Amino acid sequence: MTEKNAVCPNCPRHCLLDAPGCGRGEQYARELRGESTPDEAGGRPGHHGHGHHHDGNHGRHHHPDSVQNSIYHRVSIRKYEDKPVEPEKTEAILRAAMQAPSAGNQQPWEFFVVTDPAKLEALSMVSPYSGCTKDAPAAIVSAYRKECPIPEYAQIDLSIAMENLWLETDAQGLGGVWLGIAPLEERMKEVETILSLPASLRAFAIFPYGYPAESRAQEDRFDAERIHYIR
Repeated sequence: MTEKNAVCPNCPRHCLLDAPGCGRGEQYARELRGESTPDEAGGRPGHHGHGHHHDGNHGRHHHPDSVQNSIYHRVSIRKYEDKPVEPEKTEAILRAAMQAPSAGNQQPWEFFVVTDPAKLEALSMVSPYSGCTKDAPAAIVSAYRKECPIPEYAQIDLSIAMENLWLETDAQGLGGVWLGIAPLEERMKEVETILSLPASLRAFAIFPYGYPAESRAQEDRFDAERIHYIR
């Protein structure tokens, strides 16, 4: 039996054990009760061989419910604790970004992890909305290659990758905010200059991130009136 109102130590959001919709809390509660997890009981559909799925992030398991949690938990975070982000968490974030689909599977992305305080300060002045970058322990600048099979879809591809990146940031117990650079030419060129990007790349977005120093609930944005059925 799990203790009532016990908190799951594996959950970066400190959810209560067995909290509805919290995959980590539910899994940890099952482990305390000695029950097998879905992975241990035979793996997830679509996976063969071993029941556990490892992504290279020190054995971290990716569960569909953890992704769903982040969809309904992620918010824009502009205030960060004064502590660095572990390299393995940054790698997990970038792995998620690179799992994004792209037009013709062209994968046009490149990612630059910025921790240099002077560069972060410079990036914070690129737009009226990027000021929080100077106070973040790190920022990921995404870019795309100009020479790719279907260049007209490169910015759409990067948008999908950025969503993956943001959701995984939340799943890692971190917070960040997507700062728009593309398609504004002036901002794109300024970022490219600050980071000395090669002429073959175009800057797309700035994503400052770190351990959140602020929190709030995500608003419910569902609006049934925006759904139209064509029958």
